[in-house]
Amino acid sequence: MMETYDRLLDFDEWATHELLTFCAPLTDEQLDQRFDIGHQTIRDTWIHLVWNIDFWISLMTGGAPLEEPDWRGISIADLMTRYNESFASFAALTRKLRDEHRLDDVFIDHWQVKKSMGGTILQVIIHASEHRMEITHMLIRLGLENVPEVDLGARDYELLNC
Repeated sequence: MMETYDRLLDFDEWATHELLTFCAPLTDEQLDQRFDIGHQTIRDTWIHLVWNIDFWISLMTGGAPLEEPDWRGISIADLMTRYNESFASFAALTRKLRDEHRLDDVFIDHWQVKKSMGGTILQVIIHASEHRMEITHMLIRLGLENVPEVDLGARDYELLNC
């Protein structure tokens, strides 16, 4: 039986890889097409999603809030590399906190507000899911076909039926 945090981490990583892989062949024009959702472009929404992981890791481990980077023009391949590094750290931190029974530990965020470790872990995963849905919507609005379905049900289906 897969534990809930492991299932959520698996889903988050799978969904992000599926969608990043789909976005890899897009042109700069497509990645930078402006929309009225998300961070207005596919590329900027991906940048925010990837950076957000390191932002929360820093706060959860006692570091300072990180400034959102200026990654204008970054390729999807480079975003995938950055995501893989960030997500590996996030997953390791999540499992460490779970195994040490520290999910209810509290830290102070960038707004000087108390946050629980477990709640923040869930927020990072939900935040990524929300932005992936925005990216999916942008891809559909670009007129692309076969945009992958990256919800938890699709992952469960793949795990159990493929």
